[in-house]
Amino acid sequence: MCRAATNETSQSPRDRYNEAVQAYSAGNFASALKFWEDLAVSPLPPGLDSRVWFQLGNVRFRTGEPLVETSPEQAIEWWRQSCEAYRFLLSGRRREPAIHNLALVETRLADLLHRLGLEAFSRAGNETASAAIDLLRDSTTQLQEAVDLVPRDSLYRADLDRAKAALRERLLERAGHAEEAGDERARQKNRW
Repeated sequence: MCRAATNETSQSPRDRYNEAVQAYSAGNFASALKFWEDLAVSPLPPGLDSRVWFQLGNVRFRTGEPLVETSPEQAIEWWRQSCEAYRFLLSGRRREPAIHNLALVETRLADLLHRLGLEAFSRAGNETASAAIDLLRDSTTQLQEAVDLVPRDSLYRADLDRAKAALRERLLERAGHAEEAGDERARQKNRW
C-alpha cells in the first residue's frame, strides 16, 4: 500500500479537514475540493459535517471564479454546485454564514447567467429564423434562471420578457415561412 493511502486512512476526519483548510488557504482549491468531497461521503463526528458542506460551497465557488471570462458555462456549473452545497447545509438548520454565502453565489450566478442570456439575445438578431430561435431559447433559459435566483431584479425580468417576445416573433416568422413554402409546393403540384 502506498504511503499516501496509508496516511489518508490513518488521519482522523478532523486532521483531513484541517489539511483541506490549509490547501484552500494556499489557493490549492483542487486539493481542498478532493479532501472535502471525500469527507462529505465519510462518517464524521458531530459538527464537522456542517463545516465540510460549508467549505464545499466555498471551494466550488472559488473554483468557478477564474472561469467566468474564459469558460462561463463551466463557472455556472461550479456555482450551481456551490449553491447546492449551501442548500444542503441549510436543509437541516439555519447557519448565517451559509445563508450569506448562498445569497452571494446566487447573485453572482444570476449576473453571469444574465450576461450570457443577453449575449445570446444579441447574437440572435443577426441570424436566420431557425438559428435565432435556438439562440433565443438559450437566452430565455439563462434569463429565466437568473430571474429565479434573484426574483426582485426588475432588469432581469424586463430582459427575460424581451427575449420571450423576440422568441415568439421568430417562431411566428418561421411558421409563416413554412406556411408560404407549403402553399408554394401545393401550387406547384396543382397547376390548374
